[in-house]
Amino acid sequence: HRMSGVSLQHFREDGKPDWTLRVTGNSVLVTCHKYTSWAEVWPKARRFLLAAGQVVSNEANGVAVLAMQYVDRFETKEAISEYEITDVFSSASPLLSKQALLAGPEWHINQGWFENPKDFPVPESRLLNVVNITSAIIGSKLQTTIDHACQIRLNAPCKFSTLLAVSNDVDELGSTLLNNAFKAMHDRNIALLKESLADAQLTAIGLPK
Repeated sequence: HRMSGVSLQHFREDGKPDWTLRVTGNSVLVTCHKYTSWAEVWPKARRFLLAAGQVVSNEANGVAVLAMQYVDRFETKEAISEYEITDVFSSASPLLSKQALLAGPEWHINQGWFENPKDFPVPESRLLNVVNITSAIIGSKLQTTIDHACQIRLNAPCKFSTLLAVSNDVDELGSTLLNNAFKAMHDRNIALLKESLADAQLTAIGLPK
């Protein structure tokens, strides 16, 4: 049998993985299972991406898509007695549909859109957002999940070395196209949460408006 890919994991003391690096087909995937902060997580994720990228990179194998996915989960500490959607979301959130505002505690929304933010640091590309929101009763508790996937789709594939070339003024992580791209997707996730969550939830997760 031909080898179809490789998966490497680093485990915590409790036996659960905290990092996974998977290379399969035409994709390189780095997963952080326990997120702390961007300043701490991104340098580690970047190191894994660079290590894998150096191995799989060649002239005929260009990079076409850069992607980042955040999964934010909110769960009640106790069984719910009354449900208000505004316990988690701002009623003015652009992500909510009229039906979700009326549906009660269990509902689901899946949506996606392209955008071209002002001063976007990745030339010749489009930014795709895919947002999947689920509100469900698990056992007796309410669990709300916001799954936000960002994709930067390049108009033409580029060499891996191009992603590592310095593009503008140096910042704390270096100013390569790779850094700028993932920082832009991180910032888009932060903006999406700020325009969607209730003020109390933003304060609880350290993102006050």
